[in-house]
Amino acid sequence: MSEQRHGRNQAVRIPVEFELPGDEAIMYRDGVRLVIEPVRKRGLLALLKSMKPLDEDFPAIEDPVPAPEASCDALFARHQHHIRSRQESPSQGGTEHRKGG
Repeated sequence: MSEQRHGRNQAVRIPVEFELPGDEAIMYRDGVRLVIEPVRKRGLLALLKSMKPLDEDFPAIEDPVPAPEASCDALFARHQHHIRSRQESPSQGGTEHRKGG
């Protein structure tokens, strides 16, 4: 391995068999050793960018569209109607609720 000086800086040529992935690296000392590591990309997007595309087709999957669910407003209105009907007929097991005092 060769070393070159550029003013107060040292430059080291890294042989191709030690080539680091990516285009960024970090360097730190570990005792008397100088360690150079590739910068690990963080996050899902970085992971997806590093993945190679699959060369296989996915099988067809039956995926029917589910029936639409009732909206929150419709459920709330149905609940309010149920409460009012119980308030109007306490003889059928409901409890009468009155506002005010």
